[in-house]
Amino acid sequence: MSTPAIVTQNTYIGWSVYTGPANAIPLWTNSRWITGTWVGYNVNSSADLQQDIDYRVAALVDAFTTARNSLSDSQKVYATRYFCVPEFYFHSQYGPYPSVEIQGQGVFEYIVTSLKAALGAIQLLPNEVWLVCIGSTLTVNIEDIPTFLQSDAVTERLNTLNKYVSQLSTTVALGAFNAHIRAHSYDAPAPLEGSAEEAIDMLMVNYRGDPLCTVRNRCATIKMNTSGTEAYTFEKQNESTVDLTMGKLVVSGGKKQLETGYMITEWLGNYPSISIVNGDMNMPTQPYAARFTIDDPLWSSWSPPQTLQIGFEICLDHRLQRLRRTVDMTVANGASADNPPLAIQMIPSGGMQILSQSVVSDVAGAIFNGDGCDPILNVYTSSGVPVINGSGTYKGIACGVYVSCAQNMVTVNAQNYYSHTQLCFRYGSDPTTSYNNALGNNNVPAATYDQGTQKNPTLDAYQAPKIIAVSYANSGAIFAAGSGEVHLYIVQGNT
Repeated sequence: MSTPAIVTQNTYIGWSVYTGPANAIPLWTNSRWITGTWVGYNVNSSADLQQDIDYRVAALVDAFTTARNSLSDSQKVYATRYFCVPEFYFHSQYGPYPSVEIQGQGVFEYIVTSLKAALGAIQLLPNEVWLVCIGSTLTVNIEDIPTFLQSDAVTERLNTLNKYVSQLSTTVALGAFNAHIRAHSYDAPAPLEGSAEEAIDMLMVNYRGDPLCTVRNRCATIKMNTSGTEAYTFEKQNESTVDLTMGKLVVSGGKKQLETGYMITEWLGNYPSISIVNGDMNMPTQPYAARFTIDDPLWSSWSPPQTLQIGFEICLDHRLQRLRRTVDMTVANGASADNPPLAIQMIPSGGMQILSQSVVSDVAGAIFNGDGCDPILNVYTSSGVPVINGSGTYKGIACGVYVSCAQNMVTVNAQNYYSHTQLCFRYGSDPTTSYNNALGNNNVPAATYDQGTQKNPTLDAYQAPKIIAVSYANSGAIFAAGSGEVHLYIVQGNT
């Protein structure tokens, strides 16, 4: 287990950029299904896809470089630096990238290889260590998506859905971010029995249980030091109802209709099954697992040598307590490897924030969230309200955790698009306890602040997030709401 020094003197940086679909709106008021279109370069050929990916790679490296260059040399060394990009950062106009090869590699492999090369070309200082979470990549096991979308099976599903979609009201009362919250919190009012909404919900249950294609949502974190780069890859376990869209919504003759919009939609695909019954430690027999033991020459030179227990939760995996569920699973009790509490818990997301019942970091451990879709809410239910009006910073209690936050809001065509970052730390000396599945969300949350003062000195040692805007030429072809800003969380006096 790592010492607190590895965690509490770190710098945590997030790229706050909107990564969800454009014009994302609920299919109906209180719906957990959203419509919208994905933004990206043309997708007519492998060359188009490579152009899209290469732009995103270059922008990510530039955002990272902007953040790194804002640090003094002393701020770059002797403690690890973390850089987090939101979920869905790598996607195409189809939503997922198709199953094609780029320079002899699959799309995800090409992205990881390209980023390792680009980040590895940066000249680091001795003892400078970074972990760069590159945001997630959507892919699908379909090579020719346009032909697939014209197939009889797709047409039949679309026509069946539209029989009920045409009965929906053309008025939607709630904003897009509330669709994310309802999808993740499961507290939306149930549709009336016999209604078109209920019929669509039931169709979606059947369609998602019988997918026509398989979508994967994978992420990687790249460790950088003077010895080179190393990638740690993992995969999302739980598909949210907003990870894809229902398609493009059109209103004609006073009636709603869905079109595929040349996208892989929620009613076509589903994620592959990933089991954590044997724990969640990443190893050759569990290549999609979300927990890692990471070492580094800097830490191994310490006395005693240190390793870092780090875990990653992509969005809904955090809401459903993926990492929390495996705490204290051990080889002695049948797991593939021991699953201790973590030193660092990273949450790259597209519509999520840190939730008290899902915190799994151990004593003095850190939890860092970089989100590309939603504002920061006071409570994580459909009645939650943002703790920041528009753009800005906040420190206080939100969703049961004591957090320092920064939020970016951009308005495009009268629609608000959000992204944010959050940092918090465990408080007290009580270890994170094993998860009791029977208790669900009633498991004892891990404390992040003193109940009396409602503060945590570890978090209070950090400056308010420093905000640096970033901008890229032709970014409108890639980002639905601009290229955002980087948020830096630095210990006070660390100059």
